[in-house]
Amino acid sequence: MFYNFYVYLVVIATLSPILAYNKQKILQKIDISEELFYTTSFILLYLIIFKKGNNKKIFTELDTDTLQRIVGQAFLVLLGLFISGYIINKENVFKYKLLQKPVYTIILLIIAVCFYKQKIDVEKIIGIIFILVGTYMVEKNIIMM
Repeated sequence: MFYNFYVYLVVIATLSPILAYNKQKILQKIDISEELFYTTSFILLYLIIFKKGNNKKIFTELDTDTLQRIVGQAFLVLLGLFISGYIINKENVFKYKLLQKPVYTIILLIIAVCFYKQKIDVEKIIGIIFILVGTYMVEKNIIMM
């Protein structure tokens, strides 16, 4: 299968705001739990069809550690989907998506330094400052000449 990190990154970056705007429209008509129920039900259906079409077993054997990680992951994904649905319901989608990635980057850096022994250096700090200033400028419609 074709793989190019940057192509896939652009695809995901393109899908993200489309999904957010679509979710905002859906949440005007149904609540977050209903949207999640229907969305995940269709995802399950699509995956079953995909697995059956490729002659794969629907369920595979999982060791205890993997199963525990999947249960924890499912809870965290559900929590994240509820929170993002709540934000999309209350805020402007552009503002949410604009601020989401810089916050992710800062949190990623903090976690990497605290838990994965990554080193923080001047370049990373300058990069974070540029991200924050750029995000602020876009949000406030500041144009530098």
